[in-house]
Amino acid sequence: MKKIIIACVLILSCHILNAQNKITGKITGQDSLPLPGATIFVPELNKGTMADQNGNYTLLNLPNGKVKIQYSFIGCGYAAHQPRLTPINFYR
Repeated sequence: MKKIIIACVLILSCHILNAQNKITGKITGQDSLPLPGATIFVPELNKGTMADQNGNYTLLNLPNGKVKIQYSFIGCGYAAHQPRLTPINFYR
């Protein structure tokens, strides 16, 4: 029984580690200046973040596949983007 539990934990942890994608980026306006405080949101996951003073952001722990990302800034409305996330194989 103990071996079965250990095997299940190992399989689950490998699955969780496999789905740990991240997106990083920089939000800028039409004049190429950063938009500090812009919001970045993934509605399907109810997960979001805010750009720093340089417009940089990072979203962690995203699943594989397509995710819809919404960007918004006060007074500018919002835009949406749908990238496809794929895991990187570090063990080649």
